[in-house]
Amino acid sequence: MEKGVVFGFLISLAIIISLGLFFNLSNKNFYLSQISSSLKSFENLNSEIQNLKKEISSLKEEIEKERKEREEIEEKVLSFSQNLKTQIENVKEKIEKPKEVTICQKKENDLPRHRVIFNEICWMGDEELPANEWIEIKNVSKDEIDLSGWQISNKNQRLKVVFEEGTKILPNEILLLKRGDDFSGAIRNSDEALFLFDKNCNLEDEVFATFSWPAGDNFSKRTAERKEDLSWQTSLDPGGTPGKENSPGFVEIEKEEKEKEPKISLNFPKEVFANQEFQVSLSVSDLENETYDVKISILKISDESEQKRTISEISLTGEEWQDSCKFLPKVFTGTSFSGDFKLRISDKYQDFKGEAEILAKLRQSNNKKVVTEFKDKLRIKEAERIKSEIVIPPPSLQPQLTLSYPLNSPVNKEINIALSASNLKNSTYDVKISIEKDGKILSEIFNEKENKWQSSFYYLKEVFSDNSYSGNFRLRIKNSEFRGEADLTAKLREAGKTTTYLEWSGKINILEPAE
Repeated sequence: MEKGVVFGFLISLAIIISLGLFFNLSNKNFYLSQISSSLKSFENLNSEIQNLKKEISSLKEEIEKERKEREEIEEKVLSFSQNLKTQIENVKEKIEKPKEVTICQKKENDLPRHRVIFNEICWMGDEELPANEWIEIKNVSKDEIDLSGWQISNKNQRLKVVFEEGTKILPNEILLLKRGDDFSGAIRNSDEALFLFDKNCNLEDEVFATFSWPAGDNFSKRTAERKEDLSWQTSLDPGGTPGKENSPGFVEIEKEEKEKEPKISLNFPKEVFANQEFQVSLSVSDLENETYDVKISILKISDESEQKRTISEISLTGEEWQDSCKFLPKVFTGTSFSGDFKLRISDKYQDFKGEAEILAKLRQSNNKKVVTEFKDKLRIKEAERIKSEIVIPPPSLQPQLTLSYPLNSPVNKEINIALSASNLKNSTYDVKISIEKDGKILSEIFNEKENKWQSSFYYLKEVFSDNSYSGNFRLRIKNSEFRGEADLTAKLREAGKTTTYLEWSGKINILEPAE
């Protein structure tokens, strides 16, 4: 019995030990599995760390590369900036210290070499403007010539041309130089000379106009041209042949056609007042059967022998006027003509008095060829009223102009003005109303016809047609800073004319702006 108990106890103990060993071995395998898994995770982490190290190394290399590239760019920018600064300083030095040019003077007994010559000279300008002058030079040698540093000057050296470096002219080539583009200073009509020098100031060519030019015509605007023998002729073509070969010459053609010349005469008063309209009668005959333009003008003769200036206006009817420097187009067609024209001195030259020149020209409308001309002298007398010829009407019949307006007006408010006119000539009138101070226009006026504000400097055109008028006008001050007393002026003139027919003036106070 005891043996059985012992045996059972031993068997139980063996079972317990076996179970203990089993559970013990099971836990070891679990822990080994956990350790193995951790080792793998560590290896993966280590691999990622190595990859990160490689990426960091690569990034360091890229950063270093970018740093070097940036340094190279900075060096290039710095170098460019230094070069640019040097260039700017050099340009400044050139601007601040321009190359001094010695103006050539004609030497005593210096004869022209005539390799390059003055080929054609438009010393009188053209029909549009006396200042439209030009000079041609031509290479008459067999070689190309470098014009660098060559000079053209006139008698008083106000006209100067210095040819730029690298300018060259081929054999028989013509160079055209225009006033305003290539040179400044006027070519005088008399007491003048032109000189052409090479870069060493050796004289190449010269031309003198002591009393007048050797050729050319101021009235027909025909230029002075050079012949092959280097003498001068008047161009066949009005306006000349700029940039082209010269014409056969007007003088030679004129001799051949002298048998039948157009006849022209002008009947005009020998003395006129500067503020007087006067009539001239033009007669022409022996013309070709063509359509003709007419120009009649009065020219101011300058004491300095500069360009003659047109100082007159012309009209066929006495109503529409135009500057006399322009032709009246297509006045007549046929072989003869007789007609009257009205002339007056322009407002700009109302102060002129003294001897002047009257000029009449006839040209064919189709080709602008001037066929005949007339010129003479007349005297312009100081503008005045001849009392013995003025019939003063009774006060009740004299032209009357009155304005009704507020004597004080805030600067920011419109000014309403009532204008009344009576005893006028039965005509159409322009109206001008302005507020001025020391000759400066301060106001604007509302143009009802065009529905807009305009400067009071200008007339409102064709406001009324009658011998009396009453109407309202709106003004406003355009200079918001102005305060104080100013002049209020109203003027009437006949439509189409430039002279004032009737005038009124008074005072107005411009106040601080109203709220």
